[in-house]
Amino acid sequence: MKRWLTWAGVGLLVAGCGREPAPEAAGAPLARPVIALAVKPGAAQTILIPRAALAERGGIPGVFVLSETSEARFRMVKPGRGRDGEIEILSGLHGTETLVLGDLREVRDGSPVKILENADKRR
Repeated sequence: MKRWLTWAGVGLLVAGCGREPAPEAAGAPLARPVIALAVKPGAAQTILIPRAALAERGGIPGVFVLSETSEARFRMVKPGRGRDGEIEILSGLHGTETLVLGDLREVRDGSPVKILENADKRR
């Protein structure tokens, strides 16, 4: 089962002089669609994820996992070997999580995530 996700960021702007900040452009996409991680059949519980799912925060490798409240949660992982655009995860994931992909530079722990319907047809 694949789930496609995109994150929606919430910005905070502090303005002085009693003026309200201009509203942001509505409907602007903030991230690309994403795909769930996959456990490869035939492998002894090898967890392979797309290389694009791997992020680094403060020098610590990790991934953003979709929480029950539809938020991105950073989880530390221990990456292993990479091959064919995927990377093996040695620890930190169970293989049942849904991961956030795309441009992860702006994703933070707690960023809201939107699940896109019929995203499998886009691929």
